[in-house]
Amino acid sequence: MNKEYVLGPLRTAFNNYIVGCLGGYLIKNSDSKKIPSKIDLMNLKFPEAKVSFNLEPMKAILMSKEKKEKILTEHMKSILRSFIKDTFETAKFYAKETNQLPKLKKANWYDFTRIIRNCLEHDFRLGFRDNDLKILPVKWCDKEISIDMDNKPLPVQVMNEAYAKLLYDDIFQYVETKLK
Repeated sequence: MNKEYVLGPLRTAFNNYIVGCLGGYLIKNSDSKKIPSKIDLMNLKFPEAKVSFNLEPMKAILMSKEKKEKILTEHMKSILRSFIKDTFETAKFYAKETNQLPKLKKANWYDFTRIIRNCLEHDFRLGFRDNDLKILPVKWCDKEISIDMDNKPLPVQVMNEAYAKLLYDDIFQYVETKLK
């Protein structure tokens, strides 16, 4: 299996992450009074599928500061979840397909990322399995996941948009340089 088979999808995951973050940034920093006219200009119709979107509810949400913050928070959670999951699962799939999974599991970020991925995939709460309890605490960068975090929400100090990018860099570099 050609290594570009994994590096391409990893780059795509990063590009999708950047587009998602930019979208959130643009909405967050846009003038709420101008949002209705901007949304009116958007043509969200898919004639080939005979589908269109009613954007009126979204206009109302984006006009309210509180609702706008809430939807942006949920948007960023979704972007973070997709980015971490896609990056981790792509690297894991490649390692498994090339018989390098044991090597990947020894990476200093592997268990940290696996636990974060599980947390993000479920309810943004850290929930440890018996196998996790045997290896805790796990560390990556200057972050630590410890037993006292069990059944608690994932702290933003442990994983946020900036740390996701650093984690991606570590995973990408590992796949690029350490795996065959």
